[in-house]
Amino acid sequence: MKILTGVANVATGWLELPKNIILWNRKEQSQFIGWTEGVLRGAVHTARRTGSGALDLVTFWLPTFPTPSPPLIWDDFDQESEYRAFRTGG
Repeated sequence: MKILTGVANVATGWLELPKNIILWNRKEQSQFIGWTEGVLRGAVHTARRTGSGALDLVTFWLPTFPTPSPPLIWDDFDQESEYRAFRTGG
């Protein structure tokens, strides 16, 4: 399962950019601020989700907990992604 989520997050990490633009435009009164905040946060989330997926691919043999929450971008598109520290375990 970990290798599949790794592949999915590497392949779909770029979707964090439009996701964050949409989320921040809903939160902000000004479209300029919403777009700016969405692009900046989206770029950071894109790097983090893609990096998390790459880390899952490299360490697929090691049992770990999922780093991003939600684990896949489409699990809850209206929730801003969060990232936990890399933790081993079952």
